[in-house]
Amino acid sequence: MEKKKARKPALTTREIAVSALLLALILIFILVPIPTNVVDLAVIPLLAVFVACQAEGGKIGIIMGALFGVASLIGAFTRPNLLSPAFYNPLVSVIPRVFVGIATYFSYAGMRKVTSKALVKKHDKKTAKRLSILLSSAVSSAVGVITNTGLVLSMIALFNYGKMFGDVVIGTALFAGILLTNFLPELAIAIVITPGIVLSLRAALKKKEYEDGALEAEEIKEQSAEEIGEE
Repeated sequence: MEKKKARKPALTTREIAVSALLLALILIFILVPIPTNVVDLAVIPLLAVFVACQAEGGKIGIIMGALFGVASLIGAFTRPNLLSPAFYNPLVSVIPRVFVGIATYFSYAGMRKVTSKALVKKHDKKTAKRLSILLSSAVSSAVGVITNTGLVLSMIALFNYGKMFGDVVIGTALFAGILLTNFLPELAIAIVITPGIVLSLRAALKKKEYEDGALEAEEIKEQSAEEIGEE
C-alpha cells in the first residue's frame, strides 16, 4: 500500500513569521497615521507590501496588499478624516491594494530576469545579483506606488467626483494636491528605502536568486556541448 505524500503547507513557518512582522507594520498605519493635507500618507503599509512581494513572492505580497486594503477600510471608520467616506467603499479602499501586490510582484520578477541577464555579462555573479535586486526593487516599488495612487484616485473619482466631503470638493484640484503631498513623498521614500531592506532580507533568508538557476542552466548547456564535441 502506497504512502500518501504529506501535503505541502499553504504557508511555511518562515513565511508566517515574515508575514506577521509585515502585518505589524500595516497595523501601525492604523494606530500611528502620518497625516498630510487631506489623506494620510500610506508609505508604511506600502513598504510592507513591497517587501513582501519582492522578498517573499506574489502569494505573500497579494495577501499583504489585501490586508493593507482591509486596514484602510478599518482606518476610515476608526480615525476618520475628510476623505474617509470615500474609503467606506471596498472598491476604493481594498481592491486597489490587492492590485498593488499583483503589479509590484510581476514588475519585480520581470525586472529581475531582464537586469540579471544584462548585468551578469558585465559584472561578477555576486555584484550582478546585488545590483539586479536593488534596481528591480526600486522600479517595482515605483510601479507599486503609481498603481496605488492611480487606482485609488480613479475609484474615488468614479464614485464621488463632484461631491463635497465637508469643505472639500472631489475634483481636479483635490487630486492635484494629493499628488503633491502624498504621491511624490511616497514615491521617493519607497524607491530609497525598499531596495536596501529587500536586499538584506533576501540575503538573511538565503533566498534562491534568478542568477543561480540561470548560471546553472548555462553551465549544464556548456558542459553538454563539450561532451558532444568530444564524441
